[in-house]
Amino acid sequence: MTPKDSDWKNLSITNVIMQRCREFEKTFPLVPNTWHRCHQYAISDALMPNIRNVWSFGISKECFEKTFPLVPNTWHRCHQYAISDALMPNIRNVWSFGISKECRMEEQIRKHNKETKIHTWDPTPISQTTIDKANSRMANIIHANKAYDPENKSLTFYTTDPTKRCYSLENFDPENLVHSYTVNCVSIKDIVEQLGNSVDLIKFDIEGRWYEICKEILDLNLNVKQVVGEFEMYMGDEDTQFQNLNAIIERFKNNGYKVYCNRLLAETNTGHIPNNPCVELTFING
Repeated sequence: MTPKDSDWKNLSITNVIMQRCREFEKTFPLVPNTWHRCHQYAISDALMPNIRNVWSFGISKECFEKTFPLVPNTWHRCHQYAISDALMPNIRNVWSFGISKECRMEEQIRKHNKETKIHTWDPTPISQTTIDKANSRMANIIHANKAYDPENKSLTFYTTDPTKRCYSLENFDPENLVHSYTVNCVSIKDIVEQLGNSVDLIKFDIEGRWYEICKEILDLNLNVKQVVGEFEMYMGDEDTQFQNLNAIIERFKNNGYKVYCNRLLAETNTGHIPNNPCVELTFING
């Protein structure tokens, strides 16, 4: 049943489009069960035995993330992110950008290494509460209520999330904006000037600033041992996003990093086509 016009206002633009797509699908019969299911696409059983030429246009996130090996099973799985088993025992400095309601990775690192200095940055209101709860469990995390940006000292934070847990410096869905406010920002250069350039792990989940933070890490020749993060591919033109991601990957490779897929987001919900337009990658130095 299609939502009423008044209901559309309560949905984000991505949910609106997905619901309309689901209704549109139902106007056609499903492909026969005898057809060959090739991942998400079905190929005619009459065609398959004699198929000679295939032209395929568009490699999506589901295929892109599979072009890199998964992180080794020996790595430490700290909630959603995997940390190198070679790095974990000697990890001394962690810089983590993007917290919101979740800092289990940081807490897991603390359990493995009591000497690690863990710094986090996120001005989302819920982040300070998240860190305070973690610190009550002896996480010993140093938090700053600032967003990442390479140039600006203050910017506007936007959210389409009614719970106000996930904000972005990108106003990518203005029609469904729920809340916005001004936040202070910090760059990697600022952090280096304050803390020095010794860092073992950088994690980021910053809703759209992945290109800028990776570029700044590389531009500063920061000798970080592992970089892991979420790469959102829906904030802007998709082709441009993938071009930027490929450029970042090549730069890391040229600087001696190996590239792994942190986890296959396309397979997190077995049997369902994923609706998470992101890729999670990790870069390990050496």
